Amino acid sequence: MFISASSPTLPTTALSAERYNALDAARAIALLIGIFFHGVESLVSFLPPMLWAVKDAQTSVAIDVFFYVAHVFRMQAFFLLSGFFAHMLYHRRGAQGFLTHRAARIGLPLLLFWPVIVVSVQLLWTWGYQQMGYLAMNPAIAHMGYWQIVAQNFRSFIWMSNGFPLTHLWFLYYLLWFCAGVLVLRPLLAKALDKQGKFRQGIDSVISFLMNRWWGSLLFGLCTIPAMWGMKNGFGVDTPDVGLLPKWASFLVYGGYFTFGWFLHRQKELLANFKKYWKVNLCISLILVALVTASFLSTVYQAMAPGQQAGTPAVDPATMQLMSMIYNSFYGVASMTAVFAFIGAMLTFFSRPSRPIRYLSDASYWMYLIHLPVVVFFQVCVYPYEWHWLLKVMAILLPSLAVLLLSYQFLVRSTFIGVLLNGRRYGKPAKYTQQANTQVPS
Repeated sequence: MFISASSPTLPTTALSAERYNALDAARAIALLIGIFFHGVESLVSFLPPMLWAVKDAQTSVAIDVFFYVAHVFRMQAFFLLSGFFAHMLYHRRGAQGFLTHRAARIGLPLLLFWPVIVVSVQLLWTWGYQQMGYLAMNPAIAHMGYWQIVAQNFRSFIWMSNGFPLTHLWFLYYLLWFCAGVLVLRPLLAKALDKQGKFRQGIDSVISFLMNRWWGSLLFGLCTIPAMWGMKNGFGVDTPDVGLLPKWASFLVYGGYFTFGWFLHRQKELLANFKKYWKVNLCISLILVALVTASFLSTVYQAMAPGQQAGTPAVDPATMQLMSMIYNSFYGVASMTAVFAFIGAMLTFFSRPSRPIRYLSDASYWMYLIHLPVVVFFQVCVYPYEWHWLLKVMAILLPSLAVLLLSYQFLVRSTFIGVLLNGRRYGKPAKYTQQANTQVPS
């Protein structure tokens, strides 16, 4: 394996502790941000009606900004970490062990939890539409009861016109694709196309060179631009939550982060550069994220203004396409610099062992898997009340987190579900080991 002589080195013990504790924290926090992301979705002002179970009248620019910024980096960081741990797991267990582990930790939870999520989402969406008055507006179903509507709409929900609904579990589906790619491409590369390892050494050299420069994150971000040009919804990376055939643009972006993480583990000492340049990357990402956020929100707020659309002059398609390409280019670079800043901050502040962080890391997988129906339930509950948006956020998130944590403690941590998700049953006190880093989806 090629290691650049210019790469900064750390003592093995320090690097090992920093790597596992900090990256455990990063992965857990990325998943928790996802829970908050969906938890405030009913209060986001610019989302169209009927996209979510309810659309609350209590909105705020602060919620809109958080919702947008969270989407800029959270899943990108998750897939980078997933690639990092996937490489570690592959070289610890071999191809057969990797296949078995990924099937058990990713494939089986997807198969088991998907029906539960789909049924609960259908029930909650029907309830939310009922609360919003959408059902009464449809003459075909206005006379029906709740359960009749659920039964009638269930089949059309499962086979949506725009693709098979993966819900928020699409991230597991894409991880399966990436892991399958590892099992196919890695042996092909090592045994046929790159027997001497020169191609991989070349990639190592490029990564090492860029990681040792403060502006390296900018160049890594430029690599995402071609795929970003394929995004369609104007919100950044399209969420591929429908369709069994992966959406190519989102697949390439998230696959690129996964591949980056895979090669990063080949030179683990380069993690020190996330920490070394995290303040620089934070400053750069704040500027770039502020630019794309302001661009997006100003556009949607203008479109939402009363009578604005009718009086706005038409923009020719060529200009619209150019504007979209520029926006998505900046978004791609902003995402990469934000990921670098995020991981660098985790390495800076969470490098020491911490029982609460270890617990949260173990719990975060379960919490993210089941959080969607939980937060939507509380969103529908608070929808009728004219509370301040901050009170509604607290009324949604606090009980949701309580339900998720308590369910993990009493239903998962010491049961067979904990074995399924985390690879062990916490019935007896046990020391945390580095092996635990491969138990949550990575």
